[in-house]
Amino acid sequence: MRCLLICCCFFLLHCSRPVEAPPNTQAINHASTMDSIQAQLDKGDIERAQTALTKAFNDGYEHPMAFYLQGRIYLAQSNKNSAANSIPWFEKAIAASPAWIEPRLLLAQACIADKRLRRAEQLFEELNALLPEGATGPYGLGLIDMIDGKDDQAVIHFDEALKRNPNYGPALMNRASIAGKRGDHTYQRELLERYIALDPVNSQAHFAIGVLFHKLNRLNDATRSFKRSYELNPDTETARRLADLAIQKQDEEEQKYWLERAK
Repeated sequence: MRCLLICCCFFLLHCSRPVEAPPNTQAINHASTMDSIQAQLDKGDIERAQTALTKAFNDGYEHPMAFYLQGRIYLAQSNKNSAANSIPWFEKAIAASPAWIEPRLLLAQACIADKRLRRAEQLFEELNALLPEGATGPYGLGLIDMIDGKDDQAVIHFDEALKRNPNYGPALMNRASIAGKRGDHTYQRELLERYIALDPVNSQAHFAIGVLFHKLNRLNDATRSFKRSYELNPDTETARRLADLAIQKQDEEEQKYWLERAK
């Protein structure tokens, strides 16, 4: 489902580090190494990050930040086993630092990817308790409901997330998806336009509102939205949609142009 967003990156918070003892020279050196590994990961340099982290483990460094970074390395590998491989490391980080938010968010993401939905649900319940005024917990619970096909329950959770934070992008997108399935196109459009105002370079949002405009037979608006989506993320699905619109508008030149890009 194109509009089903996990989007842990959207709601990752700038959280404090795990609680630590007063630093000594070795601890400061290790902290510097962890900062360096995190910077390498942020730049996508997974190999260098893994080499440095392996050395830290071989040197006897056992710390929740190291466990968290190993989980991130596995998750960033994006292969069929990456989510499953990351899970034990995020679990170790949480066990070592129970109030730390970020490992729970990424662990929930990994559990969803690995189809461990009940563990993901438990994690979002914990996040709701840790962040009672935040949108993360109810959004995640709504996401699990949506995956389970429980749209009525998902609406309750997404609406609670948006009550806590009206600009919470993932909740806007998935709530819009349910509104569309229910035929409430006015509310669907309102939610999508709110999301686009927050994140104008999100190709999925432009694609979703293009689908809505096409369904409503607003062909020029649909064309404009799909073209914007294609500019941001050139993919064959969007090109096919634009070719279909060109056929409807009897524009042979446009049809040929987009069919070439839909291959």
